[in-house]
Amino acid sequence: MLTAIKAFVEDAFKEKQHNLQSIEYDLYEIYLHSFHKYYIASAVSGTFTGRLENELENFNFKISEDINKQNILNDRTALESLLLEKYINYKFTLE
Repeated sequence: MLTAIKAFVEDAFKEKQHNLQSIEYDLYEIYLHSFHKYYIASAVSGTFTGRLENELENFNFKISEDINKQNILNDRTALESLLLEKYINYKFTLE
């Protein structure tokens, strides 16, 4: 569903060089970090500060490195396992 929303917004604004980076949904900010073949969507509740955005971007970059190192992009079970492990165990900095 997020893929469809992302494609719609990018097509509606006819911006080829820009990517949809976040979506506000009720009390959540859904942050999209785009990579070459996929993107990672992270839902954040509360205040989405610049510091949190940078920390989340770095965290998602590290996850992307793990996905590429383990070559699991096409292995749904391994990918879900990696994502659950990383997100459950990570504690973001509180401000």
